[in-house]
Amino acid sequence: ATEGRLTGRPGVSLATCGPGALNFPNGAEYAHLGGFPLVMIAGQKPINSSLHGHFQVSPLVSVMEGLTKYAVQIGSVQMIRPVFSEAFRIAQEEKQGPVSVVIPEDIAAEECEEDEL
Repeated sequence: ATEGRLTGRPGVSLATCGPGALNFPNGAEYAHLGGFPLVMIAGQKPINSSLHGHFQVSPLVSVMEGLTKYAVQIGSVQMIRPVFSEAFRIAQEEKQGPVSVVIPEDIAAEECEEDEL
């Protein structure tokens, strides 16, 4: 949030999956109230299949919806580019503020063609 407050350009924050990403709400609210552009990127356990079931899977989009201008989980590798383009656009448009993007491990690990990114 400080990068956005000082420069007007979105700051970027990264968090691990599940409970680690649940540290984002305080920063999101600070950025929301102050009008600071911020893109928060959180990992998530696999959504298509997982040996661990739903261990450490948190409802990150639901948690962040009321605190951000935009909260989304990427559901396929083809969504990566459009979601991030939209996230940065929304973070910077008036009134500037935070957005949240969740990337499941299985989607992040997928092979893709260069033109898909």
